Amino acid sequence: MSIKDEDWEKHFPKDAQDSRIIYQRLEKSGWIKKFRLDWSLPIEGFSANGDYNKWRSEFLIKATNHFLKSKKYNGMKKEMRKKKLQWANEKIAFSDIRAWGLKMQQQQPLFKFEYYISAIMTKLKIPQRYEAFVERCLILKEPPEWFPIERNMPRPELSYDLNTGRKRLFIETFADTKIKDFRSKLFRLEFKKLRAKLYDYGTIKQLGIPNLEMYETIYRWHSREGKGYKEIQRLLKRKFNRDMSEIDIGTCLTRYKKHIGIRTPKMQK
Repeated sequence: MSIKDEDWEKHFPKDAQDSRIIYQRLEKSGWIKKFRLDWSLPIEGFSANGDYNKWRSEFLIKATNHFLKSKKYNGMKKEMRKKKLQWANEKIAFSDIRAWGLKMQQQQPLFKFEYYISAIMTKLKIPQRYEAFVERCLILKEPPEWFPIERNMPRPELSYDLNTGRKRLFIETFADTKIKDFRSKLFRLEFKKLRAKLYDYGTIKQLGIPNLEMYETIYRWHSREGKGYKEIQRLLKRKFNRDMSEIDIGTCLTRYKKHIGIRTPKMQK
């Protein structure tokens, strides 16, 4: 929303004030001038978005595409493959691979540009949702005539453990995240969807499985001691002092295996 629009300032006074503070923080700290000098931008900033978009296309996007086709980048990719083999053979730590990956990215003009902006935001403790606003402050002659009015909501995200190959579920939160955010319908739907993709989802059951002791006993007698179904029924009646004539031993074994996750291996021919 526009920071010059009095109606929006009336409805969202804190957001409008926060945007002014952020612009002044960037300007007074000297980061706007330094950023423009480091990237050879007009020292007064671009007067229009169109001028900036042309510069971005030529010096960031095209330059990045050119670099990705270069011998230097191909050489770095070969070195990365070597490092992965070294890591697989336990000759280097995985942190060495991460460090080389970051070095590869920082050679790319577009990544380096965006990384620079993120670094400024980190130094000045500016919330992530202001990233587009900060970028425009750094490159335009006048501050943007809009500001974000929505907070970042907590996001569940899947990642991979490179050591085990398993999916892991993380929830990203922010400084202004509230407890009620976790109760939102959108968050709950996304969380349930991603949780179901975890390798151990559904294998750990809640306490309260009916007849678990009886199932364990049947499984032990049948699988470990080799007792037949009829003998097991007689032993159950003696152990639990109940009429077990209606108990289906096969069904009990199947249910027990399902509860604890046992699968019968297929025999190879």
